[in-house]
Amino acid sequence: MNETHEVVQIKLEDQASTKRGIPTKIAVRIKSDPYDIFVYNGANLYLVQTILKEVIAHDS
Repeated sequence: MNETHEVVQIKLEDQASTKRGIPTKIAVRIKSDPYDIFVYNGANLYLVQTILKEVIAHDS
C-alpha cells in the first residue's frame, strides 16, 4: 500500500513578545495510531472538520 504525503507551506506571522494571549484549554484529545490530535476551545470548525475527515479516511 503506497501512501502519498503532501507538503503544505504555511507562513507564521510575527507576534509581539509583549502581547500575552489567553491560555487555551483542550476541548478534546484524539489518539489514533500514529496520530495524537489535540483540539483546543476556539479552534476553527472548518479546520477541525478537515482534520477529522483525513484521520477517519486513513483509519478505514
